[in-house]
This record gives sequence, structure tokens and C-alpha cells, in this order.
Amino acid sequence: MQLVVYPYLDTTERGVFSTRSPVRPNHIGLSVVRLQHVDQYRMYIADVDMLDGTPLLDIKPYVPAFDSFEQSHAGWLNGKSASDVVADSRFESGKADTKYADQSCAFETVCGTVDSRRGSTLRCDANPAIDWRRQMKISARNVFEGKVQTVTKGAVNSEVALVLTGGERIVSVITNSSVDSLGLVESKTAYAIIKANEVIVGKGVDGSKLSARNVLAGEVISSHDGAVNSELAIKLAGGATVIASITKESVRALGLQQGDKVSAIVKASNVLIGV
Repeated sequence: MQLVVYPYLDTTERGVFSTRSPVRPNHIGLSVVRLQHVDQYRMYIADVDMLDGTPLLDIKPYVPAFDSFEQSHAGWLNGKSASDVVADSRFESGKADTKYADQSCAFETVCGTVDSRRGSTLRCDANPAIDWRRQMKISARNVFEGKVQTVTKGAVNSEVALVLTGGERIVSVITNSSVDSLGLVESKTAYAIIKANEVIVGKGVDGSKLSARNVLAGEVISSHDGAVNSELAIKLAGGATVIASITKESVRALGLQQGDKVSAIVKASNVLIGV
């Protein structure tokens, strides 16, 4: 975790706790926004400082008597204005840091997400199915958030392609009835779920022809050995991390070490889809 950043409205490095940087150790922030209108489960808000895709944990009313202090100081932010230069490219349009986007599923209660509209106006899409209950936790090590790119139906099964927040594309084959029950359509947010023992690790497979639909290029960032198997963490180019469980003998045969360029290979039939 980076604890020193170049913050918004400044060109000097600052400690992350003295900034409003979106990359924080606990991934939780607080924003005061202006409510424009409500449409069923959707809230339209303005004057926000949240990145696209931010999980929404809670909503509270703004009370001027408690939340506004006229005689207050903002330290190095005193005198700064939104017209000042933006020093950090993470805050530029289209360059939001999505490194931690796939970790939003770790929150026990997520009552919605923030989606970009136009200008400074955002919409908060609530999930009416959550109803303030705990979200289900699963044992699969790999859970990736993405948007449905295509849904191609066959006689019995459908091919569903997701584009992850980091740009990678994952293809899954599930039944037509599952597509219908999940309400999968283009641009819908969904999750690709992959068990660690169903990830094949390849080295030097660039350009090879494989029947597996998902070949994700990345770099080994860690390896932990057990009695029989080893657990590998593979960081993809978009920032997501794939966990693979393979035998120690396979690690030895491939000569895998930290920093090696590898491919995480997953059959489409081994990718579960959740919403």
C-alpha cells in the first residue's frame, strides 16, 4: 500500500491520510453530496469526489449544525480551488485507479454503486435485492467484477463475455436458463468466479493455439508452498490478481519464480457468473 501520494490540487507528495486520495489502506471514504432527485432505487447526486464504480456502503443526512464549521482550517488545502492543476493522473477523465475495484465484494453490506453519467452528476444504483442483509461469502479465491460485453445464446448454453474493470476479457459458458434468471444483458455488472484449482498456469505460451477461451497474461508476484500444492498469485496488466493452486512439481518443472511472465488459463466452462 502506497502511503505517500501526489494528491489532487497539489504537486507536493503528501501522506495519504492528509489527502482525499481514492487509494487508501481501508478503501472507505466519506463524501458530502447534493441530492438532485430520486427515481425508485436510483439517486441522482452532484458535487461528488468519488470514482466510477465506488461501492456505496451507507447514506446519512447532512445536518448543518453537526457537519458544518465556519471557523475551520484545512491545512495545506487552505486557499486551494478546483481551478488549480490536477497533479495526479488518477483523477483525470478515464484514468481512474481501478486497482482495488475487485475488492468491493469483500464488504459485508454494499447497498449500491456509483456510476458516471455526465459532468459532475452521478447516479447511485441501489440493489433492491440486498434489503440490508449480509452478502453471501464464497470459498472461491477469484472473484472479478466486470460488465457484460456480449451474450451469445445457443440451443442450450450461452457464451457470456465480461470485461473486467482493468480491461481484461473473461468468457464463460453457462446455461440459457442461468442467463435468464440472472438477467444478464449487455453493460450489466456481473462477477466472474473462478476456483483456484481450475486455473492452469502456462509459461511461454504467447502465440500458442489453445482451446481454453481465457488466457490472461500476467506476472508472478508471490508463491507459497504447501505439502503437495503451491499457491501462486499472478498480477494481470489491469491490476487484478489471479490465484492459482497447482502442484509443487509443476512449479519446479516450469521453473516459476517471482517476476516471471506467465499466463493464467481457464476454460470457459469453469467460470461461474454471479450478480
